Amino acid sequence: MKRKIYSIWFLALGLLTYSCEEALEEELVTDVSAASYYTTEKGLQDAVNATYAFLKPFYGQEIGFTMTVFGTDTYNNGADGSHKFFNFYDTSLNASASMARDAWQTWYRGINQANGVINRASDVEMDETEKTVRIAEVRFLRAFYYFNIVTTYGDAHLSLEETEGIEVEANRTSQAEIYAQAIVPDLEFAIATLPAEQSDYGRATKAAAEFLLGKALLTRSYTSFAEGNDASRAETLFSNVINNYGFSLLDNFANLWDITNQENSEMVFVIPNSKSQVDSDIDPYGHRGHLYFLQEYDVRRGMTRDTENGRPWKRFRPTDFTLTLWNRDIDTRYDASFKHVWYANKEEPPTDATADEPARAALAIGDTAIYIP
Repeated sequence: MKRKIYSIWFLALGLLTYSCEEALEEELVTDVSAASYYTTEKGLQDAVNATYAFLKPFYGQEIGFTMTVFGTDTYNNGADGSHKFFNFYDTSLNASASMARDAWQTWYRGINQANGVINRASDVEMDETEKTVRIAEVRFLRAFYYFNIVTTYGDAHLSLEETEGIEVEANRTSQAEIYAQAIVPDLEFAIATLPAEQSDYGRATKAAAEFLLGKALLTRSYTSFAEGNDASRAETLFSNVINNYGFSLLDNFANLWDITNQENSEMVFVIPNSKSQVDSDIDPYGHRGHLYFLQEYDVRRGMTRDTENGRPWKRFRPTDFTLTLWNRDIDTRYDASFKHVWYANKEEPPTDATADEPARAALAIGDTAIYIP
């Protein structure tokens, strides 16, 4: 009996070993890799496009507004959201905070993607003029990401080479060196190379590079490592953007907030979203900024949440300073910026007075449900 058991056991072991060997002998169905694909024209074009993708996790999302709106005199935190500590400045605001970590990681991924394009471009056979423009685009983006990093975190890791293997150590490079080695030279190259107009809406242009360099120089002019002509250079760059590219202020301030007004004369650099399935897979919600500033209208009589009024995520609320910024008798920008009337989208019956509430009249669809003077 023991001999039979041993025989069965060895047979099972042999079958298991054979099965594992069969499973491990995987057939290679493609030889596409970054090393091979990025050295083709299409691969380079796709790599450039991918460098733009690292803008979308931040801009138009809660993380982007949280890290840029808080800390100013225009908005405080609303009722909802898990990141109010960015406004409170309490001990929860530290390096382990998810938004502080996620922005850091996103921007460095964008930088490494840009480094890969720049480092590999010399091996790509394509029209040299177009290739140089694409390199200028990713150098613009690399400067963009580095500028965000130094203005958010201060001294940081600097790398101008693609990270291909495992690196376990980071350097701590001063802001001054990051400006000098990455931000300024990248943007100067972009200005000298990029066209005034691009065939694809959302690609970096000469005007966008001039504007970003102006902003970087103006920011540096207030630091201890400023160069003497930073402010004057910034002024020249800004004036050139204003006067020489056809930009102009819209005649109607309210049109800035028109969700259908996607392209207009005030846009210097945009981060477009799309309805394509690929884009939806990356971020199924697109630009959500318009939802974070809404009040909770749907708890009032006669109101229910709908598409027209938006989903009130109420992350941010205007300060008294913001609400009193304009003379409403002569300045239309308050009415253009803030909604103060909501019309009933749900019928309500009349109610009798109680100890806590006065009597309420019936509300029909279209009646004024909320009015904020």
